[in-house]
Formats: sequence, structure tokens, C-alpha cells
Amino acid sequence: MQIREHWKKYRPKMYAELEESSDLAESLHAAQERTSDLMDSLLAGGMPHHQAWELAREECGPSSRARRMTQRTPTHDRPSLT
Repeated sequence: MQIREHWKKYRPKMYAELEESSDLAESLHAAQERTSDLMDSLLAGGMPHHQAWELAREECGPSSRARRMTQRTPTHDRPSLT
């Protein structure tokens, strides 16, 4: 399953927020790059393809920017820094 379809099916809120904010394409590209880089590294280290793929799928989800967008804590709920 491609990243776009995966997010659309399993992360619909995040997908909609990224699409609405025009950050979807950037986030998809970043996730694809991270997945590819990690796969290359794991395979070069001798990990079997199916294990590398499982790990890469878990590790290379939405970009940190996308995660921040979906995990925002309202200001009034944040702990005080003082």
C-alpha cells in the first residue's frame, strides 16, 4: 500500500489536515525519502527485505511536521514552563 493511501485510510484526520494546509505533498515526499533511505541502510546491513520493510513502515510514518500538526495540544492544556 502506498503511503498516500495508507494515510488516507488509517490516518484520515492527519491526511485531511495536511491536505487542507497544502502540506500533503511535502509530507508524502519526506516520508517516501525516509523510508527509502532506511530500507537502503537496513538492506546494506544484511537485514532480509521483509524485515527491513516492516521496520521501515513502522519507523517512517508521517513527517515530524505532520505529527506535530495532528498532536497539537491547546495552549491552555500545556504545562507551564515557569
